[in-house]
Amino acid sequence: MENCLWLPLRIKAPLKSKSRQPEEVPVFDHIIPLNDLKPHVSERFCECMPYADAECPTVIIHNAYDGRELKERFRKLGYQNI
Repeated sequence: MENCLWLPLRIKAPLKSKSRQPEEVPVFDHIIPLNDLKPHVSERFCECMPYADAECPTVIIHNAYDGRELKERFRKLGYQNI
């Protein structure tokens, strides 16, 4: 993933009503393609329809608008002219 940016994002938790201590919130790491056709938003609700990694659900992977991950998958399958 040399064309991606690893962006750790900490999300603020709502305060508990009684103790006023912040609740424990997981840290989501976003993998965002660099030099893409459009900018991405570091949230789960980005237009590119990001998804959580199957092995590590706190890693959010954003899809490239230019389709580069599809080209990469086809090259791994042996198609060279894509």
